[in-house]
Amino acid sequence: KHRPITKDFHFNWRFFRSCYHLWELIYPSFEWAALLTLTTIATAVGREVVNYFSGLNLGKFYSALVGGDQAAFWVVFTSSTLWYIALCGMIAIVKFLASCLYISIRRNAVQRLHSLYFDNGVFYKMNCVDDQGIDNPDQRITQDVEKACNLLANSIIPVVLLCPFTIGWYTYRTFTISGWFGVVSVYGYFIVGTVINRFLISPLAKWSARVERAEGDFRYKHVSVRDHSEEAAFYKASTFEESETDRLFWNLFYQQRALIFWKLPADFFQTFFNFFGGSLSYALQVFPIFIFNSYADVDPNDLPTIISNNSFVLIYLINSFTNLTDLATNIGEFAGYIQRITEFKEVALCHGRNLQIDLDPSDLLGVQIDGGKDNEGANFDEVNEGKNIVELSGVSYAPPTEDGELVSQLTVSVSNSDRLLITGPSGVGKTSLLRCMAQLWPIRSGSLKLGYFPRGVMFLPQRPYFPVGRLSLKQQIVFPIHQNEVPLEEDERITLILHSIGLGRLIITAGDLSNNVDFEWQEQLSPGEQQRLSLARVLFHRPSLVVLDEATASLSELAEKDAYSLLTLEKIGYLSTGHRSSLFQYHDEVLQIDQGGRVTLYPTDEIRY
Repeated sequence: KHRPITKDFHFNWRFFRSCYHLWELIYPSFEWAALLTLTTIATAVGREVVNYFSGLNLGKFYSALVGGDQAAFWVVFTSSTLWYIALCGMIAIVKFLASCLYISIRRNAVQRLHSLYFDNGVFYKMNCVDDQGIDNPDQRITQDVEKACNLLANSIIPVVLLCPFTIGWYTYRTFTISGWFGVVSVYGYFIVGTVINRFLISPLAKWSARVERAEGDFRYKHVSVRDHSEEAAFYKASTFEESETDRLFWNLFYQQRALIFWKLPADFFQTFFNFFGGSLSYALQVFPIFIFNSYADVDPNDLPTIISNNSFVLIYLINSFTNLTDLATNIGEFAGYIQRITEFKEVALCHGRNLQIDLDPSDLLGVQIDGGKDNEGANFDEVNEGKNIVELSGVSYAPPTEDGELVSQLTVSVSNSDRLLITGPSGVGKTSLLRCMAQLWPIRSGSLKLGYFPRGVMFLPQRPYFPVGRLSLKQQIVFPIHQNEVPLEEDERITLILHSIGLGRLIITAGDLSNNVDFEWQEQLSPGEQQRLSLARVLFHRPSLVVLDEATASLSELAEKDAYSLLTLEKIGYLSTGHRSSLFQYHDEVLQIDQGGRVTLYPTDEIRY
């Protein structure tokens, strides 16, 4: 169920709640991310100290030039050059540390989100059962996390966490120059700017999130066209695909245009706030000079130096506040990103609690699942030869997001020596039964007991799956374990398996059994070759039972016969679904599911067409 839910995000209490959730993602413990954050802040404080002393040299330049002291000028010039070299070094180090912080917090966030996404089958439920309104989960883990972490490390943390230090110091210096009036004036200036920004950045969060969703839809469409180019070409679908990609692009265009228009007043106000701050720094000096007469006894030659130093202090206090207001656009976009990430995290946690799926290929034990019950901590039984390794007792099932039942009170047992064929019209629940057996779907009632691959059950779905990444031929065969976990001595057996299923030429195509290739297997192989290579996985792992969901539908009848002969030769029990009449001869029993959920179990010598 894909829920067409368009959620608008704003700069409100949900933003601060999302910040807390993001904190849990990027700072799971005191490690490199936390250390780099503290180091970045400390270095940024050092940069501001160097910047303060380099700024005071401007007043010394005025004094030397007005006084006509050439020697003093060159002393100040040398001193300021050294300060600026130090300042440039500190700026470069802060940027370097901020970049290191970015990759560190992104690593933490991505690893945690991956853990939630792939734990307990959440990725399956989110993409195939009920997405709970989470559009483009891949984009949220990749692009949204990248942009949020980039803004946080390079734009937000160095400014927000440094501001208390700079504002505190320059507030004190401003008080010594213009008293409470100057401090109150600058703080009032900042408060007015904050109130205005509050109204300007709230729409930015909403439109940034909409743009991200539209970007994801547009990108996914092009990925779909790339992955299904041949099918679209056979359908002569160029006009249709162009129309659809244009439609999604125009949706993205309108969302981006709205975001740009909302950025205009925010950008105008930020720019005005920055430039007017320079004038305000001089306006505040009217009071000590003309009203309070604080410098009445000062030598006129020293007054330019004093005015320059005071201006530097005042403008830097104002600049500390304008740095915060300058973050308005960034924080508006950041709010959209992190609220999308937080929404993903919450739905993933919800799915993880509500769906108990164990997809660990290293699990060697069986498990019992009871319909309508919390099966956490269920009793596990070791799978032994000769035992029933799939046992359904009074099982009723249906799609998780639908009411009613496809099949009710189904009872059947399968051992490693059984050969069962599940048949029936399309849509009656054959593949749905396999999903329940694999614990991808919960059962409504009854009890389901099964053993796990590799000593238990291995499932081959209708659509062959070959993980992307230009992986080696060996990796595709030993999947879902990693090839570095497989001894080199197994290479000879893998080669024999490939030749036995008529795919020996793939070793030449790949160039080598173990090295990565420069293509994707899903794009390189025909449907029949994909099903044969999937069969190679079964022959390599040698499970007690393999469940074949129309896994020979793209093979010729001769190739299908060879496939079942190899399974029998390897003493691998099998359970199949399919429509071909040729399948009956390879099975001992038939489980026929008819419309309305009626189920019949009979031997293959009583074939019913």
